[in-house]
Amino acid sequence: MFRCIIITTTYTPLAPLSVPLLLSDFWTDTGIQQGIGLVSYPFMWVNNPQSLLINGRGIAPFCESGEDEDRCLPNCGNDPLKQLTIIKVERGKTYRLRFINGALLMPLNVAIAGHNMTIVEIEGTVTEPFVTTNFTIGPGQRTSVLIEANQPTSGSYWLEATTSIRGVPDLIGKAIIQYVDAVDAAVPEDRPDHPPLDESESLGWIENLKASDPEWDPSSYRALLTPEDEIKRVILVPHQVKLFDKETGKEKGMAWAVNNVTFEIPLSEPLLGSSIKATVDNGWPTAIPDTVELPDSPLSTWNYTEEQWPGSPAAGVKGTSVIRADKDQVFEL
Repeated sequence: MFRCIIITTTYTPLAPLSVPLLLSDFWTDTGIQQGIGLVSYPFMWVNNPQSLLINGRGIAPFCESGEDEDRCLPNCGNDPLKQLTIIKVERGKTYRLRFINGALLMPLNVAIAGHNMTIVEIEGTVTEPFVTTNFTIGPGQRTSVLIEANQPTSGSYWLEATTSIRGVPDLIGKAIIQYVDAVDAAVPEDRPDHPPLDESESLGWIENLKASDPEWDPSSYRALLTPEDEIKRVILVPHQVKLFDKETGKEKGMAWAVNNVTFEIPLSEPLLGSSIKATVDNGWPTAIPDTVELPDSPLSTWNYTEEQWPGSPAAGVKGTSVIRADKDQVFEL
């Protein structure tokens, strides 16, 4: 049975001039069920989510089409005017939409039918205004855009968030931009345009973004003035590693890793405490008990045609991975 995917019931007669919009993904399996599969052997992938939500509201594709009534509860229905987030706007005003991608799995491409968007802020950094018809936002990222309510007031318009790198074209999060002068609420007709899946050119707008800070002084950022040969560079590659039985040499499992090291939370005492004790006893720098120093780069060359990291002397190492730093040292990660 499919669970009803309405999570919040927040509805405002007229949207404030600043509107937070949380993008998220939804599975019918619980987080506990997914977690068991991710750490099991053989590995069980969680697959793609069943739906995308905007401010906690959405309609799963199979419920919207009515093709799978067994998984859609009667009280969920498929009426967008009842199930989706509606943002009411007033013609002639400018609104700031603050997008947060809270999805676990995938970047999302955002577009609004009939409206351009002006990007003005990313991750708390004010940018020079950049006008676009769509933008892509990764998990955990935040982007603010301005939209002008300049369309005919008799209509309503789709706001969509859809997958940008995974081949799930039917997976679309939807909300409705509704003009307050409209006599009756209506389901929008025309969808906005999104770039093709896996289209690298769809990210070209990123190169045009510039920070906007009239008081910015590069001399106050010592990292920008550090000579190239004094910067410590660390290349971090997340991947999977195969685990092998030490006695038989047979493959026994899989783990997630960064640069061939699978992170483990310290069990004996906090890392800060053990490092201070080791420093008092031995001086600095010194080895920190029960830790693994993370390599500055992957120990093996990645084979992009393989699904897993090839075997190497460090494959399958587990421990509390650390990156060492000296006082005032400049890093590039």
